[in-house]
Amino acid sequence: MAKDKTVYIDFLNKDKGFKEDRIFFETYEDAVKWAKDNFERFDPDMIHLTMSNPNPDTIQLSPENIRTLHY
Repeated sequence: MAKDKTVYIDFLNKDKGFKEDRIFFETYEDAVKWAKDNFERFDPDMIHLTMSNPNPDTIQLSPENIRTLHY
């Protein structure tokens, strides 16, 4: 897993008495595949992606988005 990003799914684990559990993945695509294989219903919102140190030079914003961010 890249040290600047974390991909994970939080879910209620039936094998642990429906307690909340978290599983980590190397990539977003790995998380999608696992979720489709293990859940009856899959929603991409189940997958969480966090960036620990995003590089602002790689973020591309349109002028409309920049105005929205400042208001």
